[in-house]
Amino acid sequence: MAAYVQRAKKLLPWLAARHPHFLRPALSTAGDLLRRKGLAKRRRRRRRWYTHPGVVPAVTTAPNELWTADFKGHSARATACTVIR
Repeated sequence: MAAYVQRAKKLLPWLAARHPHFLRPALSTAGDLLRRKGLAKRRRRRRRWYTHPGVVPAVTTAPNELWTADFKGHSARATACTVIR
């Protein structure tokens, strides 16, 4: 949720308590008004990096030290899989 919408959530009940005869704008409209007047800015969201807890980072010191393989085909029997390099 953007910062200006959070501020609008706080502002609308305050406005209703002090001026009950005014029509209250929608939450998004109040947030847009705050943003246009420069009273609230949109915050950049931080991207979280999720890693599996069992994954060990691959640390290599020389070329070809880490090898991976993809298996194609069904895995009912190990002989039915084809290794793609």
